[in-house]
Amino acid sequence: MAEQTNILSYPSTVYVGRNVPKKAFYDNMPVSNRIRQHFVDDIDQIVWLYKLTASTLGVEDGEKVHEITVFHVLVKSQDCPDDVFTFIDKSMPRHTVFILENSGRYRLLVNYKQWSDEAKGLFKITESYCSRWMPKAQVVMQLKGMTMDLIYSGIVSYISGIQPADNKDLQRVVDLKKAIATKKNVVAMLEGRIRAERQFSEQMAINANLKIARKDLVALEEELKELL
Repeated sequence: MAEQTNILSYPSTVYVGRNVPKKAFYDNMPVSNRIRQHFVDDIDQIVWLYKLTASTLGVEDGEKVHEITVFHVLVKSQDCPDDVFTFIDKSMPRHTVFILENSGRYRLLVNYKQWSDEAKGLFKITESYCSRWMPKAQVVMQLKGMTMDLIYSGIVSYISGIQPADNKDLQRVVDLKKAIATKKNVVAMLEGRIRAERQFSEQMAINANLKIARKDLVALEEELKELL
């Protein structure tokens, strides 16, 4: 069992330090045999470490973020698959951060979540981010901002390395990065089709679409630059 300590030296008002049985996650919800086996093979212990809310932090509630649960997870290997944490996160009706520990080294992991139906407590995960493995002395996760929305954005920015000029723009920056990656794939696909196409008329038609895709890509990249 991992020693349950205040790893991040947060205020006592947010500290929970309560062990959560692994079965609590996979016995009460649909789960594939593969994910269930990950809980058995790859995770030693899960501790509910912190409960971050407006009342426990002394800040204003957010429009989108009301509570952030921080779990300390003792994993058996640094190669523990991240999809087990995606599974946990999808079952949590609140925002979540994971502090993973293995052999005295730590890694921060967050699945950036948006409400898909707040009334039903349903989220969609937009993107997943994690830090490198590091010694305990280097584990830091500052709580910046006077609202829960800004605190969560600050946490995601720190772990992901995405640093918008204004944390209020974090969601747009994340969306733009995904859109740019998708558009680059479209451009590469169209370029490949042109190289493979032998008919000149078809090449011209594909090239017209390629020009549009490249123009869209430039516009997305320019918007991203303005936000960073």
